[in-house]
Amino acid sequence: MDDQVKADKCAPIFPSKELHLFNKKKECNNILSEWQDSFMSNPKRGQLFLNFEEENQKVIKPTYAKGGSWLPSIGFTNSLCACFTRMTTGHAPIGEYRQRFLPHLPISCLCSEAEVQTQEHIVMECDTYDLSTRPCNIIINSFVHFLADNPSAFSFDNS
Repeated sequence: MDDQVKADKCAPIFPSKELHLFNKKKECNNILSEWQDSFMSNPKRGQLFLNFEEENQKVIKPTYAKGGSWLPSIGFTNSLCACFTRMTTGHAPIGEYRQRFLPHLPISCLCSEAEVQTQEHIVMECDTYDLSTRPCNIIINSFVHFLADNPSAFSFDNS
């Protein structure tokens, strides 16, 4: 019997490593795509969540690959990353957040120009911050530069 099997030139059929890796990659991509679509259309992500664009004006979808979608633009400075995250999610020491979660704290801006201090006011209007660094579009790098040049924006050190 062994001689007969050895004489047969048929190779045994085993699942190939490449096919297995391809299927895992495809499954992972499908899960990530489903997660991104659900995030982008889900009202639970927060009404204050800012959507940013890349240089080619495409909305940046969240991902974990290659360091994530935002982290490569922000860099690896902890304080800048923290301020950027606070600005993006609206979970920052600003009046708009305090109005909802800490109503006993003041909600107006220190510049006295805004009755309720908002993300938009801080980034686009507030005289407390450098006017020359204001973003002129929703491209992520312009916001990163604004935060780098205005380290007290969205920082607990300034609350």
